[in-house]
Amino acid sequence: MLKRVRWIDAAKGITILTVIIGHTIGKNALGNFLRGIIFSFHMPLFFILSEVTSRCPQTNTEFISKTKKSFSHLIIPAVFVFFVLTVSECVKDYYLIGDKNYWIGKIYTFVFASGVKTTFGDIEIRMIGIPWFLFCLFFGRTIFDYLHMCFDDIQLHIISWAICMIGIVFGKIQWLPFSIDIALAIMPLFYYGNKMDLIRISHSPFKKMFLWGGDMDI
Repeated sequence: MLKRVRWIDAAKGITILTVIIGHTIGKNALGNFLRGIIFSFHMPLFFILSEVTSRCPQTNTEFISKTKKSFSHLIIPAVFVFFVLTVSECVKDYYLIGDKNYWIGKIYTFVFASGVKTTFGDIEIRMIGIPWFLFCLFFGRTIFDYLHMCFDDIQLHIISWAICMIGIVFGKIQWLPFSIDIALAIMPLFYYGNKMDLIRISHSPFKKMFLWGGDMDI
């Protein structure tokens, strides 16, 4: 029977709350200060925690199965949210339905799946919003799962950092479609999250920070 570790669930919940707070607090001196603190750790922490509770596949069959499941859990909801937001925009301004430039812009927005505005050559691309995280998590996990099957621990550690540097370079030069540059840059976070699974996380002293500490059967 699978077990859930309550302190990890609690930590994930706190990171989700910080995301909401970071995107809703006012744009004043205090708000900018708090936003800077929140944005410095909330996404890295969430990526680490997401890998702690994820099991890396050991065979190609398991890899394909997990990738399909991740696609249904992450990409399909991302596409659905994007679709709903697009319909909402068209309902508010029905003239957009016949606007060719609007639809070209939406295609670029979907393809790049960026959390913020970006550019591709001379083209300005609007942010996709929340779905960027789902694309990033899917591609990051999938890449890490494949690398985990192909290399031993020492090699994986080195390769994770090498891929991270590649992602950072692309982030400086040209952002990649579906936020893949970010997925590459966060590869070490998946590695360290995976390493945390090798210790007895259910008995970690960090769980004492949360009132819900302990295991729960599901």
